[in-house]
Amino acid sequence: NSVDFFGHLNSDDIIVTEADSVGPHDLQYYYEHCWLLLAPMGSGGGTRNKFLEGMTFRIPVITNPEGGMGNIKITNYQDAIVCDKKDILKNVYKLFDNKKYRQKMGESARKLIKSDYSFETSVEKLNHIYEIITKK
Repeated sequence: NSVDFFGHLNSDDIIVTEADSVGPHDLQYYYEHCWLLLAPMGSGGGTRNKFLEGMTFRIPVITNPEGGMGNIKITNYQDAIVCDKKDILKNVYKLFDNKKYRQKMGESARKLIKSDYSFETSVEKLNHIYEIITKK
């Protein structure tokens, strides 16, 4: 898990925690106070809610192909970054060193979430499916 791998970096300025753990603050606090959601995974599985949440808060996401973005359809290096484990650190530095790129990716991610994954969009898609099913 990320705490085992990156936990030694914990400091007043760096918070390393599991996405589904709630420490001294609720998750919104962490989303509001971070600049990157780093989520390398060993295998796929589970939902990608942490990605949707982070992207809603304009936080760039970096993950690897093993975990992937699930059903979230992104433009790589624009909405989020999916890269091999060997390239993760390089991409962390790229986002850290380039605030404009980091902000642009965050804005692009938020725009994607609002247009394709918002509550309203999801309800519209479900209603459309319901209409198709009930017409038969």
